[in-house]
Amino acid sequence: MDTTELITIGKLSKLTGIHVKALRYYDRIGILIPAYINPENSYRYYTREHIYLVDMIKLCAEINIPLKDIKEFLGIDGTSIDIDSVLDTGIKLVRNKVDEFEKKLTFLEEMKKEVRRNETLHKQKDGLSLTIESTDYWLEPFNGKIGSNDYYLAFNQLLKQITQKGLEAVYEGGLAMVIKNPRPETFLFITLEPNPQNAQHKNILRLPKTRYLTKVTAEADIQKVYLSSAKQLENQPEAVLFELEMYASQTSKAGPLYEVRIPIEKQ
Repeated sequence: MDTTELITIGKLSKLTGIHVKALRYYDRIGILIPAYINPENSYRYYTREHIYLVDMIKLCAEINIPLKDIKEFLGIDGTSIDIDSVLDTGIKLVRNKVDEFEKKLTFLEEMKKEVRRNETLHKQKDGLSLTIESTDYWLEPFNGKIGSNDYYLAFNQLLKQITQKGLEAVYEGGLAMVIKNPRPETFLFITLEPNPQNAQHKNILRLPKTRYLTKVTAEADIQKVYLSSAKQLENQPEAVLFELEMYASQTSKAGPLYEVRIPIEKQ
C-alpha cells in the first residue's frame, strides 16, 4: 500500500501533542483505529482526519468524558465523530460540575456563618434567639451522648444511609429529644435539603417555622440537658429539643461545648 499520503504515528504525535504511548493506547481501546498497519513491521499509519479525531479525544478527556465512552460518538468508518453529541454531553457534565461546586460554595459560606454565630453565642450567658424556617429532619433512635464514639459511628452510618436513599443532607446534625407523653425519646438527627421525596419516609420529622432559645453547654447527655431545661418546656406538651456540636474558629482546650436549642414558639 502506498503510504506517502499517510501520517506515521510519530508524526501524528508531533502534530497533536499526544505521546506515542497514548496514541497506541487509544488504538488498543478502539477509539483511534489506524488507516493502515504495515503487516511486515506493524507500523501504524493515519490520515489527516485522525488529527481532528485526536483533538476531539483530547476535548473529551478535558471535559471528563471517559475514554471508553468515546466509541459511542464514532462513525462507522472509525475516523468521524459526532461533535454535536460530544458537545451536548460535555455541556451536561460541566453544568453538573458547576452545580456541585455551587453546592460546596454554599456549604462553606453557611459553615462560616455558623462559626460566627457560635462565637457570638459563646459570649452570651443568657443565650440567643434563633428562628428556623420549616425544616425536614431525619430521625434515628439513639441512646447515647453527643460526641461519643458510638455517636460518631452511628452518625456516619446514618449519613451514608440517607445518601443511599437519594436524599440530600445539609451540614447540620446532632441529637434530638422528642418530648411527648408518656416519656421523651432521643434520636440522632440530620437536617435534610427540601425535597418532596422526604415525606415518603417514615423517619422524617417536619417542623414548622420555630423560634428557639439557644444556649451553650458542656453537658453531652441530652437527658440531663432536658432536665435542666424543664422550666422553659413545661408549657409545651409536644416539643423537640436539639443538641448540636459547636463550630468554632479555634478548638477549646477546656473540652467540647455544645449548642442547645430550646423551642420557644412555633410560627
